[in-house]
Amino acid sequence: MRTLWRLILGCLVGCLIGVFFIGTTSVFAHAEEIGSSMAGTIAGQMLGILDWVVLISAIVLIVLEILIRRGKPWPRAAKLIFAFLVVALILTIVEMALITPAIHNLRSELAAQFGSVSAAPDAERGRFGALHAISMLRGLGVLATAMAAFVIESLKSR
Repeated sequence: MRTLWRLILGCLVGCLIGVFFIGTTSVFAHAEEIGSSMAGTIAGQMLGILDWVVLISAIVLIVLEILIRRGKPWPRAAKLIFAFLVVALILTIVEMALITPAIHNLRSELAAQFGSVSAAPDAERGRFGALHAISMLRGLGVLATAMAAFVIESLKSR
């Protein structure tokens, strides 16, 4: 069961790195060609799928960790890994329940009023930018917690 746990965690870290640093960067590298609105739509779709991957993976990893540790003592490293997974799960739930809907609502509102986010006045674009920044920081938090769990697990198994 520990091998499956490590495989899922490794895939999760790979997905996070792939989407954050390759997928979204590649999409926005072509924003001039496809338009920033379309680039945002594509990146948002990728990140929405990634949120589901993180949500499901974190739940599975937490359940597996509980099953693996059932009736055994929880060493400090295991407690730390568990805490990181719970934090990643909470951050993802907050993103899915609060941040992403707020971004979508504001984006739709600005598109209806001004045609696009980029055509909106500075104050409105600032609101959108602030939500986007919060979302990105949350994403980096999930990446950091998953990477920390991965590194601790790697060091622990030496």
